[in-house]
Amino acid sequence: SSVPPDGADAARGTAALDAGTDLRAAVGDAVLARWRAAAVIRNTETYVDRVTADPRYRSEKNEKPPRKIGSRLELLDCVTCDKCIPVCPNDANFALMLPPDPIPVTRLRWDGGKWVVTAQENRPVEKKHQIANFTDFCNECGNCDVFCPEDGGPYVLKPRFYGSLAAYRDQAADGLFVGREAGTLVVYARAAGAEMRLERRAAGDVRWSGPGFDVTVDLADPLRTIAGSADAEVDLGWAHLLDRIADALLEKPNNNWVGALLS
Repeated sequence: SSVPPDGADAARGTAALDAGTDLRAAVGDAVLARWRAAAVIRNTETYVDRVTADPRYRSEKNEKPPRKIGSRLELLDCVTCDKCIPVCPNDANFALMLPPDPIPVTRLRWDGGKWVVTAQENRPVEKKHQIANFTDFCNECGNCDVFCPEDGGPYVLKPRFYGSLAAYRDQAADGLFVGREAGTLVVYARAAGAEMRLERRAAGDVRWSGPGFDVTVDLADPLRTIAGSADAEVDLGWAHLLDRIADALLEKPNNNWVGALLS
């Protein structure tokens, strides 16, 4: 939303935005804080109007929990009924627009002075979107589990995103943090207690590190491009997944808190 003009401050801010220079440096912290506060109020008014008019948030759509169907949630794909999104009191659950394309799962090992493929398969991704959770807003009330027709709880088993690297490191639970370091996009991930890190270097070229390995690789041609050290098998399935998740979060417009933090 726009904010009321502040004379010289507005002129300096507009000039900075037009030139692509630092807005904070142009107007100062105090002015920027005032503008941000005004924008929050206006955006909140727009958000409330939109949510109030959305049928999926009305009581008649959510007055009864769906019947359990006996299947268990996994990290990706579910029945995508989306019940877990409107019933979250903190708006922590959201739709992640991951393309419904199979994820290559390639495993490599350094053996006899060369890299060899130890496994090659595809992991299906079939649903129109995925369900994810922004942990900074989640108080683990379990309401999404009540309304979910599958077992396990979306706030437990779906991708859990932290809003900062400090928050990610402060927890022992599985989860992800997507951010930038010196302008480079990085993804930190913890799965079954194993720590992994993806750093984008160029188109398709990433630095991928985890338990017992630290390699660079072009995900489109892993066997010919992989380089680095590995005392253990290198699972590129996770690298492909995290790379796609980063793309989904960077898509415009951002329809979730994590994508907004990356903007």
